[in-house]
Amino acid sequence: MNKQRFLFRGEAKISIVIPAFNEELRLPRLLHELRMMQHDDTYMELIVVDDGSHDNTRHIGQAAIDKYFPLGRVIHLPENKGKGNALRHGVGAATAPIIFTMDADMATDLSAVEPALEALRENHIVIGSRVAEQSSITGNSKIRDVMTRSFSKVLSLLIREKLPDTQCGFKAYQSPTAKILFASSVINGFAHDAEILDLATKYELSIAEIPVHWTAVPGSKVKILKDSLKSLYEFTLYRTKRRKADPLRGLILEGGINNGEDQEKLFRSTPRGSLIFNQSTLTQVFPSNSNNEEIYQIIKSLNTEFPKHKVKAKTFTSESKNWLNVRIRNGEKEDVAIRSLKDHVGK
Repeated sequence: MNKQRFLFRGEAKISIVIPAFNEELRLPRLLHELRMMQHDDTYMELIVVDDGSHDNTRHIGQAAIDKYFPLGRVIHLPENKGKGNALRHGVGAATAPIIFTMDADMATDLSAVEPALEALRENHIVIGSRVAEQSSITGNSKIRDVMTRSFSKVLSLLIREKLPDTQCGFKAYQSPTAKILFASSVINGFAHDAEILDLATKYELSIAEIPVHWTAVPGSKVKILKDSLKSLYEFTLYRTKRRKADPLRGLILEGGINNGEDQEKLFRSTPRGSLIFNQSTLTQVFPSNSNNEEIYQIIKSLNTEFPKHKVKAKTFTSESKNWLNVRIRNGEKEDVAIRSLKDHVGK
């Protein structure tokens, strides 16, 4: 059987992606708590996505990474386009087999990390739920709580699977699942959570909910009424297919990667964070956030490294991306969920 496997480039066991817009006051607490979880220098890849901030967010993130997270990086986006766009860039750059996304304010207590890792053994996605049994919410005003719950309820009715809390910022993914879903997404604003989960349901991926302890943190950038209406509008455009994702650009290397030396050549020739499917006779590479010119340069590099292999560009439309998700759903669930957690996370 020509069994596929995913190739992970990074040394880190988990990638943590944090979107941040003007978060100089709230980000340091999260960075401190993550540092307390850093088992060793190769445990965590921290990716802070500075979403066009006007304050010291980028410098605070970089200072923490330079000192405590040697595998991390700050991605600076020159323009604030929204949380969904920031996460799309961050997830695309992640290199570990497990990807967490969480908000910069650390509203969700990090005690949820271990249960999420455990749940990923049997699921493609794990989401924090503030309404699950044993969850707790602290510090939210009654008006804000009612409006937040109402907005989440409306979105939950619109997505294919009825998940009562789509908007909690704490989520964990098997890396290939995250990369395909975010590459398939179009929503830049706060409704991106619902879009990602709707896409996952469409492709019949498994989603587990875990209880979380959530605390309202002062300084939120969310304007409940305005942002809720905008998010509903964005989600409606997505569901009515008036906004379509860009084609997923990639390439095919005819001839599999069958030894460590060839794997190192492949990693040298492709950007960090690329999604790589490898089979004995075929390797498919999907570089994150790459345009046609960058794909062309990658092909030139691969032709140099693998002169006996045929390399060609491959583009997947929003419809044919379903083929990739079927591979994730049926091909390597045991390999990604169990092997990655046991070998890379040490469970």
